[in-house]
Amino acid sequence: MIKINDVLGLPVIYDNGEKSPGFLKDIIFNTYEKQVKAFIAERTGIMKDETIFELEDICDIGEGTVIIKKPTKASPWFKDKENRKYSDIDKKKEEIRVYTKVGEDLGTVKDIYFNLKTGYIEAFELSHGLVQDIIDGRKMIPLIGKYEFGKDNILVGKDAVQEMTNSGRGLKKKLFEK
Repeated sequence: MIKINDVLGLPVIYDNGEKSPGFLKDIIFNTYEKQVKAFIAERTGIMKDETIFELEDICDIGEGTVIIKKPTKASPWFKDKENRKYSDIDKKKEEIRVYTKVGEDLGTVKDIYFNLKTGYIEAFELSHGLVQDIIDGRKMIPLIGKYEFGKDNILVGKDAVQEMTNSGRGLKKKLFEK
């Protein structure tokens, strides 16, 4: 499983040695298909440029770089109005709230985990606000069982809630762990 915030900002290089398209700037995903669709690399400096490449173009993602094949066609990600940029969520232009099917508010999506081979979104990291995140840490909820995606919310079934785990970060855990 790949966590989006762990790969954003990594250098992107071509597997054939051509000049790098820059650094991984953004990820495009489709909430209705529950899948990562494309990636945006940006070259900064005087010759600023963006390269859009699809999941199939990725050879590998390591701890320090993203290795891709040179895209052979322009990515059609922008044609589907259901596609969204991760940066819109990260920069709070949009919020996706997660609720149980009985109406309990589980928090706001702050990170997305996806499968590199299939692109399918497998889990979300949820926040209940800065103070709660500091005290308890964030929670990770897997997409198992029944769940429904909407434009600005996700409804999850009891299976997912039962499998929800803490991120392991948070003052409460660190203080009382000893």
